[in-house]
Amino acid sequence: MHFGILKKFVCAFLVVALLPLVGLSLFTWLYINQAGVDILDSSQTSLKHYSITLLETQVKTIANEVEDLLATAVSDLRLLSIVPPTPDAFEAFVRERTREVWTPDPSTAAMGKTLQSLPLYCEASFIDRSGIERISIRGGHDTSGCDVSAGAQSVHGPENYFCETRDLAPGEIYVSHLVGWHMDREPTGGGPGAYRGYYRFAQPVYREGVFTGVITLALDQRHLMELTQHVLPFGMESVVSPDYFSGDYAFLFDDEGWAITHPKAWDIRGADRQTGRLVDPRSDTYTEAALKSGAVPFNLLHVPFIHPSYQEIAQNALSGNAGIARARNVSGIPRILAYAPIRFSHGAYGKSGVFGGVTLGAQINLFRQIVTETSRDIDGLLKKILRNLAVFIVLSGVGVTFIAIWLARSFTRPILAIKDGVGEISRGNYAVDLPVSSRDELSLLANDVCRLGIQLKKHVQDIDAHYVERARLMEDALKRRQLVESVFTNILSGLVVFDHQGVILSANPRAADFLKQHEAELIGRHVNDIFGPFPKMLDLIVGERDQPDPVLSSIDMKLPDGQTIYFETTRARLVSETDPGEKKILFIFRDVTKRKTMEAQLNRSNRLVSMGILAAGIAHEIRNPLTGISLMLDDLHDRMATRTEERLMMESALNEIEKLDAIISELLAFASKSTTNPKASDLNHAVNLTLFFVQKQYKKARITLTKDLFTHLPPIQIDTEKMKQALLNILLNALAALSETDNGQVTITTAFVPASDILGGKPAVILSVRDNGPGIAKKDLEFIFDPFYTQKAGGFGLGLSITHTIIEEHAGKILAESEPGRGACFTIYLPAGEPEAASPAD
Repeated sequence: MHFGILKKFVCAFLVVALLPLVGLSLFTWLYINQAGVDILDSSQTSLKHYSITLLETQVKTIANEVEDLLATAVSDLRLLSIVPPTPDAFEAFVRERTREVWTPDPSTAAMGKTLQSLPLYCEASFIDRSGIERISIRGGHDTSGCDVSAGAQSVHGPENYFCETRDLAPGEIYVSHLVGWHMDREPTGGGPGAYRGYYRFAQPVYREGVFTGVITLALDQRHLMELTQHVLPFGMESVVSPDYFSGDYAFLFDDEGWAITHPKAWDIRGADRQTGRLVDPRSDTYTEAALKSGAVPFNLLHVPFIHPSYQEIAQNALSGNAGIARARNVSGIPRILAYAPIRFSHGAYGKSGVFGGVTLGAQINLFRQIVTETSRDIDGLLKKILRNLAVFIVLSGVGVTFIAIWLARSFTRPILAIKDGVGEISRGNYAVDLPVSSRDELSLLANDVCRLGIQLKKHVQDIDAHYVERARLMEDALKRRQLVESVFTNILSGLVVFDHQGVILSANPRAADFLKQHEAELIGRHVNDIFGPFPKMLDLIVGERDQPDPVLSSIDMKLPDGQTIYFETTRARLVSETDPGEKKILFIFRDVTKRKTMEAQLNRSNRLVSMGILAAGIAHEIRNPLTGISLMLDDLHDRMATRTEERLMMESALNEIEKLDAIISELLAFASKSTTNPKASDLNHAVNLTLFFVQKQYKKARITLTKDLFTHLPPIQIDTEKMKQALLNILLNALAALSETDNGQVTITTAFVPASDILGGKPAVILSVRDNGPGIAKKDLEFIFDPFYTQKAGGFGLGLSITHTIIEEHAGKILAESEPGRGACFTIYLPAGEPEAASPAD
């Protein structure tokens, strides 16, 4: 009997279709129950873990929102310090800063919600240096005139912020703890808006280095309450006021453990209305009964009688840690508490860097209820799947038997025809005709096979061309990426990319070198942590991040060693073509200190040239008539031999003319471009010659003159006489500055450096003159090399100008440093070659 393809197909189809169904049935009956148990256990574990993770995420989100609100208050305080101190300007400032809060809607039967726009700050004020409020915007009106120099008694409690803020350094900020009165317990419980209080932000104001007063903002506590009042532990739903007795609510506490937001208003930190002070949580009056009655506010660090976990939660959060703990509230409801720290480093919170913490609780019974309901649903679902699977297997077995026979007959003939056609195509005969008329997918397949033969060769050619083009595009993309990475790595500016939350995404080596960290250490950290030591940069970074146009700025910063450096910065928003909603910020900063220094030196040189030209013109115009006057007075003097009184007057006039002539001579010496004859000379020799001329004067004035000269200086090209004149001017100025000082000292040193930044990295010989006199005022230091600028009685103000000109003629630089009361130092940098080798004795 011939066992043809039809019989084989039917047998094979039945075996392949029915055997897996039978095996699946046995496997299902044997293992479905155990699988259900495993799935149920896994689901319970995963659900618990997910619930706890969701709770932790919720509490960290609240902490971030509080940190953002506090940062906004600090930024607004700094912005208010530059606003014109007028009532209208302050009122407009407060009016423009509002946030929406939820309030109960009494018009509905159910507890609904309405949004109300509430000012962010309940007070903005300016207090002058004597403690008088010159501007005080409260409730939209100016209530100035109060004296707060010895403290203030506001409607929310006593304060003494003026004295503490007045003693702060420029740029520092005073931040108070929560100011408000403790509320008595209400029969119906607390609610949003029941408590009134604020946080005082204050900053001293300096104008040209002089303290002029204090500027303050009072952050309304209701905005902090808004961040915790409507949160539920699970899901996306929100409430106007949480049900305290459910245990599902959040609250904030400060760095001293006091609750600062809470569903119960009497648990919030507040001063006693009789004494004006906070209750001492360590006293005998701070008991469980007093806390439950609402007589005292809630302090997490001192409520072991409620639950010992509260103290652990507060200590962990104030140490900067987040976590999960079990506890119960004052009403005894067991809860799962998630907690997280609130980071803030201004005012009284600067030492710990933590403002306080946030907790979010959920009833333990709620966890169990969710897990139980889910377990019941999963168990029912598994049983239903088991029943349906059994029915499906039985019906499938019957149906497959009939379908296999029918399909076998309808498949075999077309399949064989298509097989023959494919064989023809594989042999290169693309024009095939397949006689398939089944009017189903096999017929369509036969037609497609015919068309396939015609198009196959074209498609093969197109594919080859596509791969060639794709390879070229990938090579171009790789080159562009390498170019961008090379620019990002080697650019001289520091580049930092961070997201809208302030988390650093990328930084180039120049930025890492400036921040003294490795590139990998910067990724994932917050800009507040990295740029905290550079507040001016941080202010630019955390500015308006939605600004579409690049923001260019120039800033200067003072390093701990006293050096001032200058930066040019650019902050720009990056928009991704693939995801326009993704917000990234690029911050570019470049050190331009050298350029600023060169610009200052160039401006000074330009002023000296202009003053020199003016001085020369004036001197020439004055000298000629002055010479004529002198000759005429001299002739009159000789004619009045017998008139003693008139001769004395003539002599006095001639002496004054000689003084004017001396001034003119100095002007001409300063303005003239005298010939410089540089020769290879030892700078120490010029120093010793100059000291020879001033030793007696210094000894007579009882001023100690010492020298510390490097004995192997290389010869440099200098005009010895002019260099003596430049050094002599500096020494005579030091002599005049120390004439009224006891124990005056002047030290002259020379040195050699192989690469000086002042001279562009070239070798230099350095001459330094330092004294311990009264020093030079900071406001005068910039102009001491200008002509006619002097603070010395009887001086012309030309000595240092001439010295500056001489040093520039030698292609050198002269710099002056001074602190009032600590003397002054003049340093001269002159181009040099390599020094001589020092002997062992040296």
